[in-house]
Amino acid sequence: MSGVTVSGLNMHTSNTSPFNASQLSQALSIQTVLGTRRPAKPLPLDAELQDFVERLSAQSSEPSAEQRLLTILAAWSVYGRAGQQVAQQAVNPSIQSLTDDVTEQPMPERLQRLLPNCLADQSGLLLTGWRQAARQCGGVLQAQALLVALNAGRQQVALRAILGAHLGQRAQLLASRQLDWVWASGAASPLPRDFSALDPINAAIWQTGHASARELLFARMRQADPALALAHLQQVWATESASLRQAFLGVLQQGLSAADEPFLQSVLAQDRSRVVREQAVGLLSQLPNSAFADRQSQRFHQWVSWDAKTKQPIFAEIAELDAEMVQDGWNTDAKVQDGLGAKAQALLHFISVLPLDVWQSFNVYSEPLDWLKKLQKSDWYDAVLLGLYRATCQQHNRDWAQVFLSHPLRPSQELSQAQRHDLDPVPLLLLVDDAQQQAWCLAQVKGATGRQAYLSLQALQRFCMAKLQQMAQPLQGFWSAELTEQVSRYVIQQQNSKQYECNMLQQLLVCCADLEDLAVQILELSPEARQAEQIRRQLLGCTSAEMKK
Repeated sequence: MSGVTVSGLNMHTSNTSPFNASQLSQALSIQTVLGTRRPAKPLPLDAELQDFVERLSAQSSEPSAEQRLLTILAAWSVYGRAGQQVAQQAVNPSIQSLTDDVTEQPMPERLQRLLPNCLADQSGLLLTGWRQAARQCGGVLQAQALLVALNAGRQQVALRAILGAHLGQRAQLLASRQLDWVWASGAASPLPRDFSALDPINAAIWQTGHASARELLFARMRQADPALALAHLQQVWATESASLRQAFLGVLQQGLSAADEPFLQSVLAQDRSRVVREQAVGLLSQLPNSAFADRQSQRFHQWVSWDAKTKQPIFAEIAELDAEMVQDGWNTDAKVQDGLGAKAQALLHFISVLPLDVWQSFNVYSEPLDWLKKLQKSDWYDAVLLGLYRATCQQHNRDWAQVFLSHPLRPSQELSQAQRHDLDPVPLLLLVDDAQQQAWCLAQVKGATGRQAYLSLQALQRFCMAKLQQMAQPLQGFWSAELTEQVSRYVIQQQNSKQYECNMLQQLLVCCADLEDLAVQILELSPEARQAEQIRRQLLGCTSAEMKK
């Protein structure tokens, strides 16, 4: 039996029982590619380790020899895939000793273990709590939690910015070797304070990286310094594809201000993609003092007059679209769609991008409610109603949002289901204060009867999800003690007849209510709600001083 030393590790071999090291190496590479199920080519072995494998012509008679070899190869393959280069002198049969070489601060282990459960929660409420706890604790994801995060970001674009803040150097190497995870390259390295000239790593991602990685990198730039990010985008705009230009405009929503107007106006005037121009229109309509808004106001006074006899606004028929109107997003090819003809669609677009304060220029009605009541009698009611709703959401106008919520208006029967869905109350609710939000939530629970119970409670669930996502303290604040009592009462009374709705409410209850107000002792919680309550309490514990040690 001859002795072979590999980086300080002494192993004995014999010349019996042929051993196919090449097949073993490939099998290990496939199994340790960290999450992928696709066949992978074996990684090139370290030179000294390769020499050892080639000289190992027979399986050792010692039972532990093969196990030790498997451990070495598995450890090397895992760390090669994970971005941790194994130094020759560090090769050791103990994988645990290799993991000690990681220099980045790991996220608390219990918080990492909770990530799969939070991602699997269909309501999205637990993920909000996890994000808050992760932000406070800091650190990067490790091992299995890293795989979960990389796969989740591949499947859901919205998760990339959340999870990208907790990816470390391992994720970058994984992204370079697995196309499914390439989006993670956008979180490659910290941005310098002045990133007018990107550092080499981020510059390489921007120049040659995958579209998903570049979009994530630009989102980080926009969050760090909106002005510098805009300047960078202007430099590369002409060379980007239409799909990427559209994606970058979506990122500009973060920190949108008057400083973005000149660029957006140039996109509106010059961009060759209609979809990109339409997105620029949506952003410009959110800037009430822009030249775009001034043009819409001028058109209002040109096309809309007041009938003193009927006390109704008169909308002039738009016979022909000029070049400037087309540039501002008017559709020359509009056909009957969703119950609206071409003229109605043109009016809908016009009102949706019109500054809401121009309605007061007639000096007839000063309150939005008065206008809405009068507009109900208009021949163009559906188009006007949808246009005002979209303008309210885009311009974040609280006064009009309050009116839509307190006096919900119904479109005509001719309007399609898709257009009716546009009148979603959730975006409006995010514009009003906490007291109005609580009143609306109570109304949904109290009014959840008959066939409308499911729709009412589903709207409540969607609002809670959206509200938690925008809160700095995500697990408390807008859910009142009175709402906790009403939800508990509803569940007790309806849990036999409306099981699905009650399970939904129980999960909302344990995720949203303050722990002191949560009367779980009188409820028999569903398994989903019990799991949500347990995870929520663990997430609160993750930010304690004990977890930070």
